[in-house]
Amino acid sequence: DEKILTLGDYSIVRIDDYNLELRDKNGELQGYYGFMCHAVREAFKRTMNDVRALGVHDDVLGSEEQEAEMSDQLVNAVPVNSIYDFKAVTK
Repeated sequence: DEKILTLGDYSIVRIDDYNLELRDKNGELQGYYGFMCHAVREAFKRTMNDVRALGVHDDVLGSEEQEAEMSDQLVNAVPVNSIYDFKAVTK
């Protein structure tokens, strides 16, 4: 397993050449993904929901609708070649 990215309390881990896992801070599986942009989007949404659950940053975070728009923009900002040509470093 190769940790690719950590976003908040979530890590995206490459488990083989074609599959990614999203894990929480305890290393527990949160989901499987075939594309990096989908894993990043889910990690972003979960991180925002965790912060929102604290209830101390509502004025900064905006509404859930605004968060959904932001996550769509984040997914669209990932270059297509990084989705289809993201090679594992270790085998």
